[in-house]
Amino acid sequence: MAHTPKMFRLEIGNLTSPKFFEELVGLERATFRKNDSWADGELEQMAKKRNCIIAAARLEDNNKLCGYVLCTSTGLNLHVSKIAVRADCRRQGIARSLMQAVLRTAANQRRSSSSTLHVALDNEPAVQLYRSLGYKEDGLLEDYYTPGRHAYKMICDLEPYKGAAEDSPPPLQAACTTTTGRKR
Repeated sequence: MAHTPKMFRLEIGNLTSPKFFEELVGLERATFRKNDSWADGELEQMAKKRNCIIAAARLEDNNKLCGYVLCTSTGLNLHVSKIAVRADCRRQGIARSLMQAVLRTAANQRRSSSSTLHVALDNEPAVQLYRSLGYKEDGLLEDYYTPGRHAYKMICDLEPYKGAAEDSPPPLQAACTTTTGRKR
């Protein structure tokens, strides 16, 4: 049986309604291990900050939350703190669309010049996604999540996202699929 891609739409901004937080916490709990989850108040606390940007994806057929990315904007940098996509909605371009939306918003509305994030070394699909969006490894964070669970610190130049239209293709997809593997 063929898998039919789900249609979704994006919302971006400071989404703070109680119903939205309920959905966000539900997706957070379903996506992350207890040690990695921010469902016990940290997610809501972070989302209410003035410098927070949230992009959410909702399924067209039932309006259910299927993904989100939560970022903080500090000066000229956008830090991607959390990204989650429902298990049954993965590998359909939702994470890519969410990331492109926040990167364009940061570059054009917040005038950010770079974006950073941390990703587990063993999360190869996420590492590949971030590389395709223009991120490069900028260091190794040993024992970042737990002892023995390391992360890459990654950075992306947002210049290619400046002036990019919402429906434009990813500006760096073809150019940044390989890295040197060098760690600083």
